[in-house]
Amino acid sequence: MAPPESHYTHRVIAFTKLSQTRLYVAFEEYLGQTPTAVLTRIRVEKAQRMLSESDEQVRAISAACGFGDVVNVYRTFQRLLGVSPQGWRVQSKSDFPPAAGELQRP
Repeated sequence: MAPPESHYTHRVIAFTKLSQTRLYVAFEEYLGQTPTAVLTRIRVEKAQRMLSESDEQVRAISAACGFGDVVNVYRTFQRLLGVSPQGWRVQSKSDFPPAAGELQRP
């Protein structure tokens, strides 16, 4: 089965009538990132907002943000932010300086 990002990329390709190669080139040229990286950033930023603004469980936030499996949100946060979703929640509600790699401060 294709990863969820593949589904979204194909929808963008169909909408824009660009080839996959041209789509990736355009994303890199204008945004400096691949479509998958942009989608991941959007998901992480949404998860960050939800973590800082609610007491919702990480599993529910993971599903709401399109990460699929809760393991994916943990891996993504660790890779991009250097902290778990719960760790980010605690940091976002404290007066401590943000973690290295933090995408957005609530």
